[in-house]
Amino acid sequence: MTMRRRAGLTLAEIILSSGILAFVVLTIVSLFSHSLKGLNGTRNKTMAAFLAQEKMEEVIYQPAELITPEAGRFRERFDSYRWRVGIEPHSDELNRITVTVRGPRSEEVSLTALKRSKPGWITFASNREGASRIFMMDSDGRRLERLTSHPSGDSQPCLFPDGRTLAFVSYREKRAQIFTLNLDECLVRQLTKSETRATEPAVSPDGRWIAFTGFDKGFSQVFVMAANGEGQAGSSASPMMRREC
Repeated sequence: MTMRRRAGLTLAEIILSSGILAFVVLTIVSLFSHSLKGLNGTRNKTMAAFLAQEKMEEVIYQPAELITPEAGRFRERFDSYRWRVGIEPHSDELNRITVTVRGPRSEEVSLTALKRSKPGWITFASNREGASRIFMMDSDGRRLERLTSHPSGDSQPCLFPDGRTLAFVSYREKRAQIFTLNLDECLVRQLTKSETRATEPAVSPDGRWIAFTGFDKGFSQVFVMAANGEGQAGSSASPMMRREC
């Protein structure tokens, strides 16, 4: 005797199939939701990093005395992101600046930079007034002062560590020679009397020595002399010459 298979599904089979289908749908939705959250989290953190970089640039270019701990919220379409600026000593001359940005889902990015606690000084040569002359400005670029005015031209300045003396190259003796300028008294002193030329002065960290480029038998050489010009072969320090500034 043969048995014919009945058509359709039983109630139990329908319930089981619906449960399996519901489980599959919920799994897909859950995976999609986690994926979407991960994507949003990555996007928010990327935006937080971008905003932190912008805020750090805004802070770090301020004068040192104006940087203080503070917090706030970005404006307009980034108002769901908050920022915080922190400052603490790193050494006698440097402060550590920290900028932290928190996103809408607590994504957080922090950037750190070092900045001088007091404005430093930058010396440079410029021909903005005709002949090359030496200028000085603070590291924030707010104050500018001309240091030399000799018509023969001065260049390659190098500031001593104490910030009170400047070594530089001048053509006031026809050939390039190395001079120093006392910034307190505006007095210039010639250190070298090379028969060729002496250039590129570099002052040691303790301010006791000056290395420079000279020529010996037609070849470029590096020489070292005391900060007052003594100890160089075939040359001696000259007395104070004239007032500058």
